[in-house]
Amino acid sequence: MDAQQLSLLSSDANPKLPSDESAPGSDSGSPTSETGLESEPKKQKLEEAGGGGDDEEVADGDGSENDEEEDDEDVQIIYVEEEDDGTVREEFVQAPSKPKIWYPKDKEGQKIYERYFEIVKESEGFDVGELPPVDVFERGVVPVNWGSEFQSNNVENCVIHVIREYNEENKGVSELRLDEIEKANYALVNGINYYITFRATDTLSSSDPPEGSTKVYQAEVYRRRNGVKQITLFRVKGRTEAIREVEDRPRTCM
Repeated sequence: MDAQQLSLLSSDANPKLPSDESAPGSDSGSPTSETGLESEPKKQKLEEAGGGGDDEEVADGDGSENDEEEDDEDVQIIYVEEEDDGTVREEFVQAPSKPKIWYPKDKEGQKIYERYFEIVKESEGFDVGELPPVDVFERGVVPVNWGSEFQSNNVENCVIHVIREYNEENKGVSELRLDEIEKANYALVNGINYYITFRATDTLSSSDPPEGSTKVYQAEVYRRRNGVKQITLFRVKGRTEAIREVEDRPRTCM
């Protein structure tokens, strides 16, 4: 990243970024794809389970009337018996009428999943809590891997874009200066949705003491595949009224 560009928005040409430890499960040394993102885990396929025809129909989610009539919140978990060799398979079932999210067989794992979704929904993607014990599903919100240059540069560029847009719209009245990026999550949505929490100071604020002009902000930025960025949500953390918000935001697991 161009340090001169970043210095226009920050008192420090290299604003503080979260350490790699802030991203649970991240591995800065792990291989990444050409885009810099780790490849998504392959979905485990359901196999025939002891002649349970009805179970197989639910697992396939083939668009039958039974599938469509199921309550969206009534997620059915399939428990599979031991294999002939004594091993037990980890089986997953898709939640009806929802994005492709896969739940574990283990009851403790289910609780972690349910709590994870609750936190993501309540925070609108800005918090994830404890990640499930298995690789995260197809459209989950997960912490950014700060060991990935692609990801960290994307987050910094998104914050620069948000602050620049805000400063242009409030020229002469308010001017934000980036102090620190506290954390960032992302989700794949035919592009990438970033959920970024950062601290910034309004250099034109007349607040007394001056520390009152420093606030924590949250920005949701949709980055298209061609690199074009769209600010879909921008607000002061903890406030329900947004500085900017787009009604039809890209869909995530929420």
